[in-house]
Amino acid sequence: MDALGRKPNDSGPDGTSPVVYRLDLSDAKAYFAAERFPVEDKDILYVANADLTELEKFLGLINTLTGPAVTGAVIRNATQ
Repeated sequence: MDALGRKPNDSGPDGTSPVVYRLDLSDAKAYFAAERFPVEDKDILYVANADLTELEKFLGLINTLTGPAVTGAVIRNATQ
């Protein structure tokens, strides 16, 4: 907190101040900076999905719904 020029609010355990770091790991500099972060017991890490992950989930759902019909059609055409 001192390095950031902030006054500690003493709201964490043992009178410490919780700090949130936000990194964009699509940037190589942030990836290398993240490697230097020590992770302690009871630390919380939150990793958000990339934008394309939502599209991948949607396409996976479409595949789940249409896959059996497409497979059946292929098998039927192969046996004729």
